[in-house]
Amino acid sequence: MDNRNIIRTAGIAGIIGTILMFAGDMIMYGGNYSGSEYMEASRRIMSEIPLLRLMAGGAIGPAASVLYCLGFYHVFAAIRQGSLFLSKIFLSLSVLMIIFAGAFHAGFVNIGLVLRAKNAVNEIDMEIFNALIKQTNQYVWLFFYVCAGFGILGTIIFLFLILFRKTGYPKWIVIFTPALLILSYSLAVLLPAPAGGIIYGGYLNIVFFIFFTVSTVVTWKQK
Repeated sequence: MDNRNIIRTAGIAGIIGTILMFAGDMIMYGGNYSGSEYMEASRRIMSEIPLLRLMAGGAIGPAASVLYCLGFYHVFAAIRQGSLFLSKIFLSLSVLMIIFAGAFHAGFVNIGLVLRAKNAVNEIDMEIFNALIKQTNQYVWLFFYVCAGFGILGTIIFLFLILFRKTGYPKWIVIFTPALLILSYSLAVLLPAPAGGIIYGGYLNIVFFIFFTVSTVVTWKQK
């Protein structure tokens, strides 16, 4: 397999990774609800679905992260001519980002397990339960904040190379930069059911699906 086919395959792998991670989201808490109902409905679903379904949805995260890493290698190959050094930093940050993102995804199983115990908690123990769910949420969201930090730094490098250096991308690719698309995340809360539950719940993976797809199409015929 020559280098061009390797890069194409890496782009396709990234696309498949986004689909798998999205599927994991839907398995854990997908349902017929609006974007405004997401927080309450998704937690209720995780507390009610079969345990095997909850765990399977979470386990998809780390597996999908591997394919995401290949997708980021595809992006690295497209920007490396702008600066090999900065491109390597971008790739490293992106890989670290998706590793923590996979852990964040899998961490929702912990939240689901705690929520499943709520029905068995009496009023006397409710204070203990509330403290446990608060601590579990803090632990899981820690992965998200670390992930976001790596993502922001990687985005800065990506935008700099696209806008000020010659790369394998046209400059309009910045429109599809995941970090910029994520800024519209709050608008998904306005979507009615079932689109709200699907798009709001899996928004991050939808954003990367769009980016990897556009990137793969744009670079498909490049040498």
